Amino acid sequence: MSYYLARRIVLVLVCSLPLLLAFGCSLEQGQWTSSRASHVPVLPEEAEPWTFGAMEGRIIETPHYRIYTTVQDALLLEKLPILLETAYEQYLAFLPQAQADEEPLVIYLFGRRSEWETYTRQNMGALAESYLKIRAGGYSHNGISVAYLLDRYHTFGVLAHEGFHQFASSRLAHRIPAWMEEGLACNFEAHFWRAGKPDFAPDLNEFRIKALQQALRRDSLFPLSEILAMDAGQAVAMPAEKTATFYAQSWALTRFLQEGRRGKYRPAFRRMLNDAADGANLYSQAQAVEIFESYFQEDLETIADDFVFFARFLADRKIGPGMEVYLVGSGQTRTTARITAEQIEQTKADRVGTPAEPDALIIRIEEQSQSDKPN
Repeated sequence: MSYYLARRIVLVLVCSLPLLLAFGCSLEQGQWTSSRASHVPVLPEEAEPWTFGAMEGRIIETPHYRIYTTVQDALLLEKLPILLETAYEQYLAFLPQAQADEEPLVIYLFGRRSEWETYTRQNMGALAESYLKIRAGGYSHNGISVAYLLDRYHTFGVLAHEGFHQFASSRLAHRIPAWMEEGLACNFEAHFWRAGKPDFAPDLNEFRIKALQQALRRDSLFPLSEILAMDAGQAVAMPAEKTATFYAQSWALTRFLQEGRRGKYRPAFRRMLNDAADGANLYSQAQAVEIFESYFQEDLETIADDFVFFARFLADRKIGPGMEVYLVGSGQTRTTARITAEQIEQTKADRVGTPAEPDALIIRIEEQSQSDKPN
């Protein structure tokens, strides 16, 4: 069986934009109910010791992750397993038939950039110099995420976004189209905490919203036929504002296919995701439009017009207390919540304690190949 073998670089570019409103977060999803009652592990009192050079750290194990970390922030370490396992539940909301993999997903989370740089030089070979150009955040290589501490909020957002890519690369037989994978991953960037668990709320992703607003003002959205056939490497090679448009538009497109026209396109998108999880190969730049049209049974121009209308709706929404937001979830019904002023204040606290509180634009440069994996 062929499988998705990826070498990925995640470039996290620090932008001098206002910080995301952290309400308490890359994929997208408001049609499925969250399973808040399910159990997720908390940090054990005794984690396995681990050292990196002279730095003392620990290994945190959860049902789906093995986390090597030198971070000493007790609150972050308490929340991190909960955030990752909750995100994993929601990845399965999109791809519930994805094949099981007994191997945990591996994360290295360093407390200082200097440690991250040392690890990168020691383990990334010829790619190290490219990774070291990353200004904030981390990268993913062969399914392993390597990041360093920002503030809590942006650290969580980077890891949750990256977690979807880890999930897709290890659980799917084939890669999925870039617009779909990047769009879904962006749905996990914005989050807020409620009853001890994170809710992923793509409506609060102010960074993607601002990029979408700018593209609409410039009338520079990609034609639907073009973005369907793009890959992340092409997007990254473009000028920065076009790259930002690709990620924001991919985020908006996955939202539209779930919520636009009162859910008109949702069943077809659900079938598309189910087929990807079942092993169908949906990735073909040459046949991207044909594959898309085979699911949605609608004239592409009509879908494009509907999408632009929905994109304007997303761009015009005002973020603030009392706003009703769509939640990523794991059921078959659309779930929303109203954001409170208290939740806004609580998530602001997660952005304290970093030298440069950046908004992170996650750009993925993918060098991917297909190979055979034994059954």
